[in-house]
Amino acid sequence: MITFRLCDCLTKVLPGVEPRATRTSLSGLVGETLSFQTAWLDTMPHAQRTEVTVSVTPVFAHDAVTAMTSERTPDDSANVRISAFHVGLVPANIPAPELPDEGYFATDPTLLPDILLPLELCPPAHVRPSCLTGYAATTQSMHRGWNSIWWDVTASRGLIALDVEYAIRERRGRGTDEKVKVLGSERISVIVVDTPIRPPRLHNVQWFHADSLATYYGVDPWSPEHWRVVRSHMDSCARMRINTLLTPVWTPPLDTAPGTYRRNVQLLDIAEHDGSYTFDFTRLDTWLAYMQDAGLTGVEVPHLFTQWGAHACPRFWITDDDSVMRPRFGWETPATAPEYRSFLTQLIPALRKHLAAAVGEKNVWYHVSDEPEREHLESYRAAREVVMDMLEGAQVIDALGEPGFHDLVATPVVATDQIPRFRERGIEPTWVYYCVAQDIGVANRFIAQHPNRHRMLGFQLYAGRAEGYLHWAFNFYNTQYSLLALDPYRDTSAGGAFISGDTFVVYPGADGGVVESLRHRMLRSAFDDLAVCQMAEETVGREAVLRVIDPQSDLDYDAGWVSEEEVLRRRAKLNQLLTQ
Repeated sequence: MITFRLCDCLTKVLPGVEPRATRTSLSGLVGETLSFQTAWLDTMPHAQRTEVTVSVTPVFAHDAVTAMTSERTPDDSANVRISAFHVGLVPANIPAPELPDEGYFATDPTLLPDILLPLELCPPAHVRPSCLTGYAATTQSMHRGWNSIWWDVTASRGLIALDVEYAIRERRGRGTDEKVKVLGSERISVIVVDTPIRPPRLHNVQWFHADSLATYYGVDPWSPEHWRVVRSHMDSCARMRINTLLTPVWTPPLDTAPGTYRRNVQLLDIAEHDGSYTFDFTRLDTWLAYMQDAGLTGVEVPHLFTQWGAHACPRFWITDDDSVMRPRFGWETPATAPEYRSFLTQLIPALRKHLAAAVGEKNVWYHVSDEPEREHLESYRAAREVVMDMLEGAQVIDALGEPGFHDLVATPVVATDQIPRFRERGIEPTWVYYCVAQDIGVANRFIAQHPNRHRMLGFQLYAGRAEGYLHWAFNFYNTQYSLLALDPYRDTSAGGAFISGDTFVVYPGADGGVVESLRHRMLRSAFDDLAVCQMAEETVGREAVLRVIDPQSDLDYDAGWVSEEEVLRRRAKLNQLLTQ
């Protein structure tokens, strides 16, 4: 026996838990991606090898008219795009902190749904021969219990419904005897607001780890194969509404143990002769061109000093007079070393000039050092003094959890669980971030978190008037401190150091492609929520928007949590503000 269930886009279908059936319609703006799931429980004997076929047929407003007349109303039916993915399980090695809050649905190591494995779609003639406009996905259960197919549909003008039909194809034993049986159908109503979706007004910054891609695929950095992989992952960034990438102008001095280094992925070619440096931006320009082709607009320059204290310098690879490229600076060079400042007095002006011409200075962000703690105040101050005269007028940001650094950082990027401490000093952060440490009471992207902890980020950013958001790991496939590379399909916790899901939201696909995740989709929708809040504010004002997304006036980065169903209801009501 097979049982089917229609589920919404804020359900993680767990093998051993009967999923919640959706009771809401799909609602969105023109061009937005609307998502839902078709789940099933297969209790048939394994030897029968049951295949599940689900077909989805878009229904447009003109369909009822053309059934009686030859007239056709204008719509975007020719442009509708539908994709389907089998939701696969991954190991959650460390699903939750030791003392989790109610935001987690698993606390012990287990397998959980996350990866979106693309399914080939074809016209469902073998299910309903009269249908020529639908899409059918055929698959088999990948594990015991509940399985699901994730569907993405582009919201198009005139789209009013989706007809969903369920069928099975049974293959008995080892023979070729087959039996196709239609088990049922249902209709999902769709409400498309006749306004195109826009990108949110947010500097959405993500750390893009080019070394992880080179290592996973076994290719040389910046070889043609590596560039192809980098480009496909940039496209995935854009699909998640990311617009600014950490760019390896030099190999970022991040997530490394003292005295160790990550694989060299420096884009900048540097040569030195008698203390004079020259800079070749050719590879950097290729990176910028790929970014721009993908729709990405912002450049985050790597940190100028080491992480967690600003005690030392990044390692640069520089070609000497003998035409040999060698490492220079690094952990053995103090942050305040005169030779490092001499180098920076030539590097920073040249880089600023080049990036300003290439992407505009308003689209470039610089760093001193990442996540300094209270005991690093003096070392951070000393490092800052080395470079700030060269960064005058530039946009400088650094991730902080300690309010005592506020006067030293032009734009602090504040950890979401530390915002109350900043407010106590009269500081309302405009840039925020979270990482593995923000594991209680706030939004994050851990695999074992309930979907509302991903999706409500968009409403939170709007309520907090956020201008920027940063996350450290779009695709980090290393253990803690980058001591070893790992297979993200087998280890989602950086070797057991971090909560599963912290270190990446995409998986490396075959032939250099990208396998995206449930969390990738839910975060994209969160950023779309932010965009629609901003669009609605232009129509009805900020207070009207807040009455919809925060009716109890309790929404904050650590408060105002509501159910997944309520999140979707609020978003649908928000959409209607654009029709007023």
